Amino acid sequence: ANRVAAVLSSRAQGTRLPAMGISRDSQHKRRLTGGKKPHHHKKRKHEMGRQMAMTKIGAKRIHPVRCRGGNMKFRGIRLDTGNFSWGSEVCTRKTRILDVVYNASNNELVRTKTLVKSAVVQIDATCGRPRPLPHAPHAPPRYHRAQWRRGE
Repeated sequence: ANRVAAVLSSRAQGTRLPAMGISRDSQHKRRLTGGKKPHHHKKRKHEMGRQMAMTKIGAKRIHPVRCRGGNMKFRGIRLDTGNFSWGSEVCTRKTRILDVVYNASNNELVRTKTLVKSAVVQIDATCGRPRPLPHAPHAPPRYHRAQWRRGE
């Protein structure tokens, strides 16, 4: 109880406590043989990791994040559209995301409608509405360059 009071009082005074950082190092891992590696340095800036974006479905909200070398990454906080490919019709369209249907890694991500890589989402079907396709029978024939030169 005394320790908790000390922590609360130090926070009230505005002093910073040492915080655990997210690290992408391999210092904490064991060797292939199972032996422990010696810790010969503390965490380094280039081993730094960041918190997950936990992207939700909603009006577009993107935060810029400064990275190593002054480069910028753009972290999607909320997104409502995406670029989706329809393999059998060989077309890719920007469409609205309606819902997260399935996620193999975690059901919690489905319940909270969190967008992550490999999540199965339901999209707006207007990208699939009928339109003249390049391989449709009524489309004019396309020639290969060599055929065009030969006049076939």
